Amino acid sequence: AEEFSPTPAQTRTAVSQLYRADRTLVLQFDDDSIDESPELLRVLEGRRGVRLQLLSGTHVTPLTPRMPEMAAELAGLEAGLPLGDAAQRDFADATQLIIDFLREK
Repeated sequence: AEEFSPTPAQTRTAVSQLYRADRTLVLQFDDDSIDESPELLRVLEGRRGVRLQLLSGTHVTPLTPRMPEMAAELAGLEAGLPLGDAAQRDFADATQLIIDFLREK
């Protein structure tokens, strides 16, 4: 069974044939073991307005929910879960970067 559908290769093919945006922001997180930013940049090579931004975070940083204060019992789990203060800062940084990119002319 395939882990992703469409597969990364199918996605790269579709991007190379169909993607025509004037500006593109590619986010790459420093702790993302399944990141495909370099492959995507190769597909977009030669197109104008492509920008890579390196950020602190993981593959799930864009999905990190805002969490209320954690109970003391859960604090020990924080290291393994994207719920703590650092994850919240990474999410906020990524969000602000996207907002700034969209506001650029």
